[in-house]
Amino acid sequence: VAFNEYDRQVRLNSLTQFFPKESPYSHAEILMYFAYLIDTVCC
Repeated sequence: VAFNEYDRQVRLNSLTQFFPKESPYSHAEILMYFAYLIDTVCC
């Protein structure tokens, strides 16, 4: 559980780096980013 929480924090941190804080981003963009991450890691 602790590792999953840490992994989630890391991905949230990279999310804030990937998207500029000043411009709001939609949930679709976040989902696409996570899909990209999963695709790179798993496949």
